[in-house]
Amino acid sequence: MFRALGKGGFDAVLEGIAKYFGYESMTCFFFSLMGLSEAGYSFLHSDIYGTDFKSFNMLFPIKKIEGSPPELDIQGDDANVFLPVNYEYEEAYILGDWGYHRTRTNSYREAG
Repeated sequence: MFRALGKGGFDAVLEGIAKYFGYESMTCFFFSLMGLSEAGYSFLHSDIYGTDFKSFNMLFPIKKIEGSPPELDIQGDDANVFLPVNYEYEEAYILGDWGYHRTRTNSYREAG
């Protein structure tokens, strides 16, 4: 997986993130993949908190289903505002401390 990301220019993405946040170095604490065929109600949660914004999640698609409804809710600064998003190729969502989000109710079973 890392070789494929490297061939796709992911190193430039990481360099840009490091420059933006002023990091001298970065470490991948863990790498995980999530597959979704169907999702019911998902609880709003934050994976990272209390790191003084030194940690983050990076969410991006490996495969997407064209024409699907929004797949992710990201909470705004106002706790009552959610940004419904579709994953897009060449785009990622970076969620740092208290980056609340949830998977939206969805089903890809008919899409194959």
